[in-house]
Amino acid sequence: MSLIRNTALGAAFAGSILSACATNTIEGPAEASNFRTIGPIDGSAGASRQLSWPASAVATQFTGSRLDVVITNTNNAQLDVEINGVTTPITLQKGRFAYPIIDDVQGSYDIRMVLRGERTATPILFAGFNPYDGEISAGTPADMQMLVIGDSISTGYGIEGESQDCTFSTETQNANRTFAAVAGRMLGADVSVIASSGRGLTRNWADDDRPTMRAVYNRLMLSEPPAISPDIEMDVVVVHLGTNDFWDGDPGVGFDNNYEDFLVRLRSDHPEALLVAGWGPMGGADIYDEAIGSIKGAVEARQAAGDKKVRFVPFSNAPDGQTYGCDYHPSADTQFFMGQVLAAEISDALGLDTE
Repeated sequence: MSLIRNTALGAAFAGSILSACATNTIEGPAEASNFRTIGPIDGSAGASRQLSWPASAVATQFTGSRLDVVITNTNNAQLDVEINGVTTPITLQKGRFAYPIIDDVQGSYDIRMVLRGERTATPILFAGFNPYDGEISAGTPADMQMLVIGDSISTGYGIEGESQDCTFSTETQNANRTFAAVAGRMLGADVSVIASSGRGLTRNWADDDRPTMRAVYNRLMLSEPPAISPDIEMDVVVVHLGTNDFWDGDPGVGFDNNYEDFLVRLRSDHPEALLVAGWGPMGGADIYDEAIGSIKGAVEARQAAGDKKVRFVPFSNAPDGQTYGCDYHPSADTQFFMGQVLAAEISDALGLDTE
C-alpha cells in the first residue's frame, strides 16, 4: 500500500488528498448524521457500521482541509476511496486505525468509500469520519436506487486479473468495477449488491452445502441472520444468478419453478421496482441454451401473470479488449460491456432520457 502525502491524487486536484499513513490517534467517531450508507449494512453497533457485502459503501460531503476515517479491520480487506470522482484503492491494516483521507488541502469533496470484496465472516467496522475543520454532511441519496443479487460475477471475482490463468485473490476482486457499478454510474444510481461467490439460487458450485442465495439474499451480513427491512424500496432489482446452479448441467424444472417463485418474492418486497433477470457470460455452450430457456421462461411466466415490470437480459463477453479475468470470470472489459447493456435495458424499460 503506497498512497502519497502532500502530492496530487490525479489531475482532479492540486495538493494532498489521500494518505495511507494510518495512525492510532483517534479523536472519536463522527456522528452518524455525517455520512450515509449504500447497501445492506448492519447498524446494530451503535454509531458504527459493519460492512460485509461487496460494494457496500459509506458516503459523505466535506468542505475543509483535513478529514480522517476510522476503521477496524481484522483480516485482509481493500477499499476503493472515491474523492470527487477519482478512485484510489487502499489496503486496510489489521486493527483500529484512523486513515487520513483529506490531508491539509482546502476544498469541497464528495467522498465515497466502497468495499471492494466480500467479507463472509469478518466484516470491517466503519466507525465514522473525523473532520478537523470545516463542514461535513451526509449528502443526499441518488434519485435511483438499484439492488443487484448475484454470485461471483457480481462480487467482481478476478476482474482485475491478468488472464484466466490466475485464481482468486482479494487484490484482483473489485465489486466497484462490475457491471452493476458501471450501470449505476451511467444511470446516476446508488447500487446495493448482495452477492456471494459460488452460490446459486437452488444449488451451489460443486454442490457446496452452504445456504443458497434464496436463503441469504435479505441478510444485513452474510454470516448472520438479521433481515433487511422491507421498507428499503428499490427502483430496480437485478437478479444475476444461475451460473452455479448449472455448474454440472441443467438442474431441472426445480430451478425454473424456484426462479419464478423468487421473482414473486422480490415483487412482494419491491412492489414498484423494475425486475431484471440476467444470464451470462459464464457457462459452457452445452448449458447456455438451457439456462436462458429456464430464466427467460420464468420471466415470461411472470409477464403472463400480469407483471409488466420484469425483463430478461442476456450478457455476453466484450466484443474487444480482454475477455477473461481469473478463473474465466469476466474481465474489467467484459464487465464494462455488461454494464452498458444493463444500463441500456433499464433506460429503455423506464423510458429514461439518456441523451
